[in-house]
Amino acid sequence: MARKSPTSSTLRRLYTLSGNQCAFPGCTHALVNNEGVGIAQICHIEAAEKGGQRYNKDQADEERRAFENLIVLCHAHHKVTDDISKYGVSELKSMKASHEQMFLENGYEIEDSVLDRIKDAIDEKLDEIINQNNQTHQTLAEIKMEVATISSAQVNISTNGSNLYNELLKIGISFRKDNNFVAALSSFQKTEEESWSILDGEVKFKLLANIGATLLDMGRNEEAAIYFLKIQQLEKETLESLAYICLAYAILKQEEQFDYFFEKTISKGKDNENLWLAYLLLKGGTVPTSVLHKEIPDPIVKQDFILIKLLELYQAEGKLNEVQELFWKIEAIVEDETYKHWQIISSYIGLIVSPILKVHKLQFVAFTEKEILIVKKALHLYDRVIGLLENSGANKMLSLAYYNRSLCFVALSREAEGERDQERAWGISQRFFSFKGLFLFHLKNKKYERCELLLEEWKQQRINVQPEERFEVIACEARLLAKKGDFVRLERVLMDEYDDTTSEYKPLILDNLVLNGVDSGDYNSVIKYANMLVTEFPNHAYGYIGLFAYYMRQKDPSNAKRALKEAKGKTYDKRSEVFIWMQLADGFCELQEYQEALVYFEKLVNCNSINVVTTRFAECHYNLENYEKVILVLADKDLSTLDFISLQLLFLSYYNLGLKVQAEEALAQGLRLKESRDVNLFRKIGAQYYSECDHFEEAAKLILAIDDFDCLGVKDMFDLACLLSSMGYIREAFDLAYKLRVIYYETFEAQKYYFDLHVFNDNSLDNNIALYLKKVEENTLVVLKDENGKESKFYLAGDNKISDGVLLKAGNQLWDVLLGAVKGQRILLPNTMGNFEVADIWSNYLLSFRDSLFLLQNKYADKARMYFGRFN
Repeated sequence: MARKSPTSSTLRRLYTLSGNQCAFPGCTHALVNNEGVGIAQICHIEAAEKGGQRYNKDQADEERRAFENLIVLCHAHHKVTDDISKYGVSELKSMKASHEQMFLENGYEIEDSVLDRIKDAIDEKLDEIINQNNQTHQTLAEIKMEVATISSAQVNISTNGSNLYNELLKIGISFRKDNNFVAALSSFQKTEEESWSILDGEVKFKLLANIGATLLDMGRNEEAAIYFLKIQQLEKETLESLAYICLAYAILKQEEQFDYFFEKTISKGKDNENLWLAYLLLKGGTVPTSVLHKEIPDPIVKQDFILIKLLELYQAEGKLNEVQELFWKIEAIVEDETYKHWQIISSYIGLIVSPILKVHKLQFVAFTEKEILIVKKALHLYDRVIGLLENSGANKMLSLAYYNRSLCFVALSREAEGERDQERAWGISQRFFSFKGLFLFHLKNKKYERCELLLEEWKQQRINVQPEERFEVIACEARLLAKKGDFVRLERVLMDEYDDTTSEYKPLILDNLVLNGVDSGDYNSVIKYANMLVTEFPNHAYGYIGLFAYYMRQKDPSNAKRALKEAKGKTYDKRSEVFIWMQLADGFCELQEYQEALVYFEKLVNCNSINVVTTRFAECHYNLENYEKVILVLADKDLSTLDFISLQLLFLSYYNLGLKVQAEEALAQGLRLKESRDVNLFRKIGAQYYSECDHFEEAAKLILAIDDFDCLGVKDMFDLACLLSSMGYIREAFDLAYKLRVIYYETFEAQKYYFDLHVFNDNSLDNNIALYLKKVEENTLVVLKDENGKESKFYLAGDNKISDGVLLKAGNQLWDVLLGAVKGQRILLPNTMGNFEVADIWSNYLLSFRDSLFLLQNKYADKARMYFGRFN
């Protein structure tokens, strides 16, 4: 019987009726992604081969690959439906029918190129399986034949027969070298199951060692240790066999047994890599690494697995010189593109990115240029690891590689690719890290229904979990409920957990309630649970930080400062350490307690996390007049990556130190910022700077380029109008002031600043601005005098605003008569008797000045304190 792949027409029909969704009820996982790559699995309802789920021996090959026997599922639900007690033939056929019914009229159109790729992938995988099976079956047949011959001839198995079994071992070893661990393990274990009793001691040893090593490759360490321990039963005490036994006890952390067998092994010799790997594995972290290093023979130290383990141990101790020396050696090994030890590559990646890809940095996407380069390097290396593991069967390790690569994508702001890898990690191996990573991705993107499905899947599959995982899942559920605004249910979920959990997690539960209260703006909950924390766990920092957040919200800096000072020196969960430091540093900075803040900023520097709060760190030094420190913190960065506040601090620090060239470079970068508000603020800063440097033309250009007055406010804008005036740009100053008075007409400040500008420039107005005009224009006041000398005033108000008088609007009959009239002209007004003379024409500047004076004397008299008669 030869297993056959589905035909193209069958695949097309399957995908058409799938709607491009997994057929499992409630699952919306895509089958083909946006890049046209198949990311699901064609599953047999009744298995394609003997030994598979729901196998039907009476079914023909054509029936096995027929449309009716196939269903398309995501990786996760393919695994779920392997449980035949829940998902029998009838259940899966019902699931398939219900799903396809939804898409009978509106099917999914799959492109030919995509279908071809899916078909090729199935055929390729099938060929690989068939080749492996044929190779294994052929060798087994040969061995059985040889064993029969040997038995009948009564030949010594340890000579002729062992050669054949060694050949069988070579097949498994070949699979293992190609990173096909499932095939290797299957081959080894089949030999163990069928031929153990007739194997000689040497072959048995090799078989057990290879099974254990393959299980190690797959990340199944405890199972590997069990096989290594079976070597004891062989009573074969060689250097190699004893080293495997040592490795088993090191994996199981059984130090007494390890020490006993280590001494026995040393008596046989020292030149064995497994022996010293076991030694480092068990003793590392308890004995100084330098001591361990000296014990290892020189030839063994050069082995890559030993090098990487020593490197990890030295890095954990912070021994930088030793780390660097070993790092170069490992880097040279890993950079060879043909190198296939994925374990070493993975460990190397961990060493270079673990100080970078921390939770808080990923949360804020705060990475330096140097860190970004390292992340890009790690991304390339993860591509290699995934390539080596893709068809290995080491699902745990492959899932972890996808998960870690997704973090690299996040650091590079490539969110879509990061989410894709998280989906793959979860689909391959539903472990906690992949659950949490994918959950947070969906939460961030507001895919709340997907979050709920993930929670349900996780809870259904897990009965006995570690307390840490249990707390993390509850915290995830709480975050989801907070995002959905369901604080009542959130409170119930967390308080139920509070009653059931251990004392270690109780303060974390309460802190979670505080954090979600802050996140959702429910400050009644914040103060309630912060007080509960302080009362029940007075030695924990969380409660006091919660009180700080509450009092800052209430604009009560005195109590906020007291709460934050109480938090100092209190205990906290080590997983929260960096976030605690960040909150203390940021809080003290906000309270202008800069020296206190620097204590925690320095801690963040020491743990390579300062770039998350770089701006606040620089702000502390600036306010303490440590200008050189500000420059040290900010100047090594690419100016184009700095935000407004950082550029401002850098500019002011250069300015205060008299470093003119550097100050102007920072200023120029500020004027290139993306946000209009930020650019306008830098125009103000630049105008003040260039004015002080007597570069009046440059200063005036910057002021007149400001196109959003609200971002600066009334006072700052009138100050800039005064600055224009002081530099001799009188008309420009009054044009700007006039615009500001119109915009902010209803404020006292606008009227006062406009009035003051006139008063301060009284002597220079006549030479620069005509307050009295010879011709009537828009935004002017016309004084008409009748034949008896009585005056009438009319305002041609275009964009102007005035507090009293007769306002004329464009289109008014009188507007048309007055517009264009000249001083001294006699005109006849409509609907009146007699002629009127144009006695005076006030400009918009004079009109606004007189109106501002009137408002200051009347509407704003108490504020202005200007008690004198109105001008005529």
